[in-house]
Amino acid sequence: MSGQASCLHLNSRDGCSHLIKFPFLRVCEIALISLIVYEGQRLTMQMLWLPLVGTLTVGVSLGLPLFLLLRELHLEAEVTA
Repeated sequence: MSGQASCLHLNSRDGCSHLIKFPFLRVCEIALISLIVYEGQRLTMQMLWLPLVGTLTVGVSLGLPLFLLLRELHLEAEVTA
């Protein structure tokens, strides 16, 4: 068995891979929540709770795109107003 295959096998067997990923994901979630709160208050955006709930329930993969969409819609509405 090659070195890479045995490493993958060991990670899946002893559960080591989730120990590496878990703290990294929490740091990303904290950074995203900080960004949502800071940028949302700075721009006085509405419905900031939506990306916050998305981040806390699903993760960064939902929270970040949702926040960026709401931010773009808010900025576009300000330009057209």
